[in-house]
Amino acid sequence: TLKPSRETGMHAVLPHRVVLHVHSVNVLSYAVLDHGKEQLRQRLGGIAWRWIPYCRPGAPLTRAVRAAVDVASGTSPLALVLGNHGLVVAADNIDGVMSLLNAVEDALRSPARTVQVAAHRAALERLAVEVGAKLPLNDAAMPLAVDTLSLEVAAEGALYPDHVVFLGAMPTIRSQDEMKHFSWADCDTPYVIVRGLGVLARADISANAEAMLGCWADLALRITDPTHVGPLTESSILELTGWDAERYRQSLARAQHPCK
Repeated sequence: TLKPSRETGMHAVLPHRVVLHVHSVNVLSYAVLDHGKEQLRQRLGGIAWRWIPYCRPGAPLTRAVRAAVDVASGTSPLALVLGNHGLVVAADNIDGVMSLLNAVEDALRSPARTVQVAAHRAALERLAVEVGAKLPLNDAAMPLAVDTLSLEVAAEGALYPDHVVFLGAMPTIRSQDEMKHFSWADCDTPYVIVRGLGVLARADISANAEAMLGCWADLALRITDPTHVGPLTESSILELTGWDAERYRQSLARAQHPCK
């Protein structure tokens, strides 16, 4: 009764026997930058790769991949960096594709900033009770609120499709004073970033959305210059939110993790 993946076409158009698609944080730390392609060119020397500018997953992405890849050139290992999306690696066997994946990860690996997040936990727990929220299952999302650069990245908005689907298009960021008048009824996201304090989640937040919060923070901690972050455009976001395929995927997520 399930529908095929929206990205089946992207996999099928490649001539390789093995195709992997991952949302690698190391790759995303370059793929969400406005000069990401140039940065990648400096770091992926010796690796066969292509840059695919952002386009909506599904048929548009399939067409973009087909245009960028010479299918007549055979099945030599190939990496595709998808702008504001992730990584595709393709080869003719599992060993080849894993070797390429590891090579890309090693070339783009960047350390995350170390951030202390426990200092304000008691105050955050009190605030959670006051506004009917909960703390995320672990502290992975907290740097979005307490790390200056990460907060700047968060303020830029949605960076990739899953961000839009599970966390919403625009970030909810409030000061501690603004939280005195906060209501979930006026909030379009399943979380709120409280500047300098931490991140709170709506009581019925899905497991997928919690995972996306952690991914967002993990990515933000690897970006050293938020002025170069290139979020998804308004038109790209509207294209995603109005897409039947995404509504279907959200319905599956709700069925697996229904709201209480």
